[in-house]
Amino acid sequence: MLGIHYRGSDYKKAYNNHPVAVLEEQMAEKIREAMDRHGFDSIFLATDDKEAVRYFDKCFPGKICFYEDVYRSSSQVSVAFQDDEREYHHYRLGLEVLRDMMTLANCDGLIAGVSQVSNAAIITRESLGKNYRYLEIINNGINHSNNHFTVNKR
Repeated sequence: MLGIHYRGSDYKKAYNNHPVAVLEEQMAEKIREAMDRHGFDSIFLATDDKEAVRYFDKCFPGKICFYEDVYRSSSQVSVAFQDDEREYHHYRLGLEVLRDMMTLANCDGLIAGVSQVSNAAIITRESLGKNYRYLEIINNGINHSNNHFTVNKR
């Protein structure tokens, strides 16, 4: 199983001093390469982005699995800053990202951009005494822009 962490939603806003977002096409190219060269036949997708689920499912039909009960964004607003009517919404957001991270840590390979989720998955896997058979962290650099991240107070 090849684990994929695709960070979408607000990463696309290019906040100053945040990692440059990985493009879906860029990620798909790395996935194809890993599948062809390293024999992966299925993909676990961890993402905060609804469109990314559709995109990767279309690129790799029948190969993608993901948790269907994860709350995902359909905008450039982080799920952390979205409200929902479901019970314990913000608690569940934390639980969902931890479950995704643990699942990524238990995959045989990992392709991800620079994020705390991918960092935690790598550390967790190493703490289990295991190495990934294949590891690709796509580092597109850091944004240098006038777009500064601010938290809207509720």
